[in-house]
Amino acid sequence: MVIYLLPNGLWQLSDDLDVPLMPERKIHPDDVTGACAVIGRDAATREFVGLATNQLVPSIVQNVVQAQMQLGQAIRQQAEQEKIQHQLEADKRHRGGR
Repeated sequence: MVIYLLPNGLWQLSDDLDVPLMPERKIHPDDVTGACAVIGRDAATREFVGLATNQLVPSIVQNVVQAQMQLGQAIRQQAEQEKIQHQLEADKRHRGGR
């Protein structure tokens, strides 16, 4: 593997060992330190994203499902109340409004 420091400051990893190297300058110890810091940061970011995906996403999905179930239950209760109300009004009309 070859790691390149691009002119824009980003690092690029390549497995193509046949690419001719045309360095613009000699490597400096800060380049190595910077590359290691970037690699460490990227690894930590990937680890955090993996943990977040494995722990947070199921929790979010569970909360969404629970909210949908509560909404469905509320809609059913409202429909039942409306049905009872209609039955009471029909009974009232049937008894002559008393």
